[in-house]
Amino acid sequence: MAAVNLGVVLILCEALVIVKTQFLEQPRDTTAAAGANVTLFCIFDLTYDAGGEEFIQITSRWLRDGTEVIVTNEDRYSYSDAEYYKTGDHSIDIQALQLDIDDAEFYCQWQQQGSLNPESGRISLTVLMEPQSVTISQIANASSPDDTLQFACVSNSSKPAANISWSLNEEDITSDSQATEEPGFIEKTFTTKSILSHVFSSDDDEKTLRCHVYIHDDLTAIDKSETLYLSETVVISSTNKPTSDGVIVLAEQKLVMNCDANGYPEPFYTWMYDDAEYQSTGTINELVIEPIAFQDSGSYSCQATSVFGDYKSTNTMNVIVAVPPEDVTMTMDGDAVEEDSVTLTADEHVVCCTASKGFPEGTVEWQLDGTAIDGAVTLHDSEDDGTVTDIEVENIFEKGLDGRAHKMS
Repeated sequence: MAAVNLGVVLILCEALVIVKTQFLEQPRDTTAAAGANVTLFCIFDLTYDAGGEEFIQITSRWLRDGTEVIVTNEDRYSYSDAEYYKTGDHSIDIQALQLDIDDAEFYCQWQQQGSLNPESGRISLTVLMEPQSVTISQIANASSPDDTLQFACVSNSSKPAANISWSLNEEDITSDSQATEEPGFIEKTFTTKSILSHVFSSDDDEKTLRCHVYIHDDLTAIDKSETLYLSETVVISSTNKPTSDGVIVLAEQKLVMNCDANGYPEPFYTWMYDDAEYQSTGTINELVIEPIAFQDSGSYSCQATSVFGDYKSTNTMNVIVAVPPEDVTMTMDGDAVEEDSVTLTADEHVVCCTASKGFPEGTVEWQLDGTAIDGAVTLHDSEDDGTVTDIEVENIFEKGLDGRAHKMS
């Protein structure tokens, strides 16, 4: 009678089932990496018969996780020996192992003709999978007064779960870590996360922190590393309109400054205003003031701090907050002018334009019949709040003065 088949999948190991001498080669556990090719062995002795007959007839089939596999119907499965029903070699070859399908328990089941009770040998197939990614990162804001820093090393979706160790240069510091496992985003895989909590010192500057990820002897181990350091060069920059020694920004708008420091892990940032501590932004190197007020004008600096050093910015950022004048008025010969222009007779007149409480100091532009004229006298009066009142006086001798006041920043 022809044998009935069932397809199987995966890798190498030891046999978990003791089989009868009916097997010339017993099924044995197998382990292999995803994508590899494997053979699941199951070879019968067709001359063996407990009843004394010289030859016997058997039927066989393969089961995968309890479900029959028709080997000839599987794209990646085939019998190792095309004449298995004559030779008794019912081993199957599996091409390009797939974790989701082939990672399973297989049974090579046989039954002697006339027997009511089938026998079987079990094969545990394990498909190995490298992690989809391995990352090392600092756990933000996890430093403490005793200079303990925390780092995370994550092996994402491997089979089996990863074993993660830590080293600082050649020193093994794995004892300062704790690992957890959870299901990976790929079925039958595991994600392993190891948290390192270690006390570092300035002596560790320029040392290499490494996490070592081991999955299985048949898979290549993976190392991820970072050099611990803090550069001595710290510089302030800004995206606002630059001046010769800083930036100028209009009141009520947004000021953005960056403290540019190179280091790993990210240092902590402290901002100073006119040499006094202004604000700590943690590991965020950006300072945002919005809306900015005239009182925020001044000199800013920053400081980058970590266990590996403490460095102040080599430059300062002089911030000028421009304030439009509260009011712009014009007078002619001491009398207020309601409009922004006036027409004069040929007599001598004194026209005055006043821009009150603006910053920084500005100028007033005069036009006579549409043509700019010079010669005005500008006075600047400082107010108690730091703003400036600009007073510009023009003596007029011509007819047809068109006086227009513009605050220039």
